[in-house]
Amino acid sequence: MACLIKNKPLDEPVTKQIIRMSEETENGAFGGNVSDQIDTARSLFSLFEYNTDKRLLKRLSDWLRYFEIEYDNLILQDGILFRPADLMEFLVRFYRVSGVKSALRLCARLRAESFDWTTALHTFQQSIPIGQKETGLPDFSSGIRPDLIEYDQKERLINHSEMLADGVRYSLYAGIYSGHSRDLSAGQTVWAYLRKHHHALCGGVTGSPYLSGNASDQKINNQALCAWTEAFAAQMAVAESSWALTELIRIIFNGLDDCLNREIIKESQRINSVTDSFDPPSDPAKLYSRLCRAVASAYTHAVSMNENGIRINYLIPGRYLLMIRKQTLMLSVDHETITVQCKEPVNVCIGVFLPETGTAYVAADWKEGSPYKTPEDMNMNQLIGLSGSWNNQDMIRYIQNGSIYAEETHHHGIAFMKANRLLSMPVSGNDFARAVCDLPLINDRNQIMLPTEIPEKWNLKGQEPSDIPVFPETNGPRMMAELTAYSDCPQRITMFPRKR
Repeated sequence: MACLIKNKPLDEPVTKQIIRMSEETENGAFGGNVSDQIDTARSLFSLFEYNTDKRLLKRLSDWLRYFEIEYDNLILQDGILFRPADLMEFLVRFYRVSGVKSALRLCARLRAESFDWTTALHTFQQSIPIGQKETGLPDFSSGIRPDLIEYDQKERLINHSEMLADGVRYSLYAGIYSGHSRDLSAGQTVWAYLRKHHHALCGGVTGSPYLSGNASDQKINNQALCAWTEAFAAQMAVAESSWALTELIRIIFNGLDDCLNREIIKESQRINSVTDSFDPPSDPAKLYSRLCRAVASAYTHAVSMNENGIRINYLIPGRYLLMIRKQTLMLSVDHETITVQCKEPVNVCIGVFLPETGTAYVAADWKEGSPYKTPEDMNMNQLIGLSGSWNNQDMIRYIQNGSIYAEETHHHGIAFMKANRLLSMPVSGNDFARAVCDLPLINDRNQIMLPTEIPEKWNLKGQEPSDIPVFPETNGPRMMAELTAYSDCPQRITMFPRKR
């Protein structure tokens, strides 16, 4: 992440720590257990992607040689065969740059011996939550192999929300290595099922930590949410990835943004919550590490390059430096505009993705050439190509038309989005119960107001709202409730019942 957002990442303390951890050893190993060594290798490779220092590739090649020699001992530690995503991703990305054959040999062995996530994802049919007890997972410290685990252990493994996300990421990189369409399509296949039965409105899936349906009173584990951010981002490596990009946008601007807006990150978040009680993370170091990885994935895929030119998937404010045929081009991005900065005109296609939950249309303002605007009635969830000669201070504008996206939810409830952000009603204390009786509107002060009435039956379960009632009867006069961005209000109602 330092390489993405810092002007001088090589001077950062974390960079110096990575270099110290990767110092030469007699056998080529890094320090720590096998999981720590894989993390060090991934960090060192990220550093290489920034400064292209070939000495780092040499050091990583030495580590791979050590790993191949000690494979039979190392691979049974820390549950790597059940959680192979980090290692497989590193091997695939490292081979693409270095061409080192040991990376391919390790890919083959890892794919042959790891837990068969591809089959598990293609055959996933768990619509009913299995319960939240912690016991039942395989004992990773025992060195057990995936083919020796019992049925109930396998069931809990594939229902663990974080491990499932990592399984999706692993299958994708296993498919990039093998070329098998079954590996490459596993993520999209399982997501079609999860989207229906375990989807969290803020992105990813419910779970604390196991999948727990799509009711409004379920927790969303923040560590798993970060894992799903990485899983969706990984899908961008293949052509058919618009489904993943749509979910990536949802999770970045809602669930992930909610984590980043809190002074202290909790173990989980809720879409409907009336308390601000502290839910301490069970492993703070792992949660913050996972959050850094998720944020790095979000920045990496905001603006990227491919064979067709520049691709802008979503707007995260910042300055993005790109090289186009030995020409330097800077994109200065804010929440609504992209400004081109270059010394000489650059002829390139800039692709802009328009999700159905976000921007109405885009307009390109060229200094030379006619202005361009996408049709307002065009279909969303597609990439729009803007080809031409781009000059300094040319601009792309994202234009909102004030439309609000309504989404039907669990129990025939409803939720609303505007500009990719979930809309929530801020609440305090027990005054939370509202049923929607009409669509929201925007008033003269640009506030989003939702017509509501008080439902007869919607109570607290413990300290939090119970699941939304189905088409409840309502009492009292109609009240207008102001809606604001999901991540801006920790006490909120996001999923509403609809009045009978």
